[in-house]
Amino acid sequence: MPGRDYIDPRKGGQVMLAALSRCINGYRSRKGMRLGCRPFRGLQCFIGRLFVLLSFWASLTSAHATIDDAIRSALQIIDSYAREGYNVHLEDEWGGDLGVNERKAIQLTLLKGTDYWFCLGADLQNARVAIHVYDPRGRLAEVHAWQHGSSAAARALSLVTASYYIVVEVTDSPAERTHWAMVYASKPIGAAKPLSARKLRGE
Repeated sequence: MPGRDYIDPRKGGQVMLAALSRCINGYRSRKGMRLGCRPFRGLQCFIGRLFVLLSFWASLTSAHATIDDAIRSALQIIDSYAREGYNVHLEDEWGGDLGVNERKAIQLTLLKGTDYWFCLGADLQNARVAIHVYDPRGRLAEVHAWQHGSSAAARALSLVTASYYIVVEVTDSPAERTHWAMVYASKPIGAAKPLSARKLRGE
């Protein structure tokens, strides 16, 4: 998935299980020196290493869950546009984590004659995020944008095929790093029904 900067827990789990297996086998065969332990302290070493490995696994699971929460939030936002006939591009999702007032620019080719909605969600309900669209010259290119707590969206009408920049930002958050996810939907210009501001925010 493009732009995703989190650890795949499945891969992390494989590393953890492999290391755990080696530790268990070493203890059972009393190869304490290979594990960096004296033989008579093998049990203590095994317990200590097991604790570290389980803590590592728990941290991977927690990180994955926060990314999932951000993706779920973004998909909830874009659902309103999908019901209006926009095609949601689930094959293109972006996500990561940002500090407060930190931004990330996502380069994406927009096609001529296409109406786009870009939706941004965060994993923390009391965080605030923003999203904006810029053309190849760095000029603001969105025709409409809204922000509501941990959700935000921006609309752009592409009159020519070109590379645009979608800039996401965490403007406020109680956490040092906030996980975010961005998804988008598109439809030919002129084929989309207008939505009220309340409906856009899911109210």
